[in-house]
Amino acid sequence: MSVAEELERVTLALSAVIVAETRALKARDLVGAAALGPAKTAALDAFVAARARMTPEEAAAGGGHLAHLVDRLREEVEANRAALEEGLALQARVIETIAGAAAEPALATPGYRPPGAGRGKAERLGAAPLAVSVTA
Repeated sequence: MSVAEELERVTLALSAVIVAETRALKARDLVGAAALGPAKTAALDAFVAARARMTPEEAAAGGGHLAHLVDRLREEVEANRAALEEGLALQARVIETIAGAAAEPALATPGYRPPGAGRGKAERLGAAPLAVSVTA
C-alpha cells in the first residue's frame, strides 16, 4: 500500500470516529462519546504517523483527492469541537445548579415537619436535603 493510500485509509477512519463522537455528543450520549476516546486517539495517532511518512512528492501525487479528504476532516473536527463545547457548557450549568441547590440553607427549604420538630444535626447546621437524578 502506498503512503497516499495509507493516508487516505487512516483519514477516513479518523473521520468516521469523529463523526460518531459528534453524533453521540449531539444526542447527549456522553458515555457513548467517552467510549470512543481510545478509538479516536488510535485513529489520530495513525493519521499523524501516515502524514509524517508522506513526502512532498507523494502529497502532490495524491492531488485533489487527498486535499478534499483533509478539508472534509477539518469540517468534521470543527463540528466535533462545537459539540464538545456545547457538552461542556451543559455540564457546567448542571454543576452550577447542583452546587446552588446544595448551598441553600435548610431553613429556606420547605419540609413536611413543623419548624423545630425533630430536625437532625445536618439540618440545624444549614445543610439542605438534595436529590439528584442522572440519566446517561
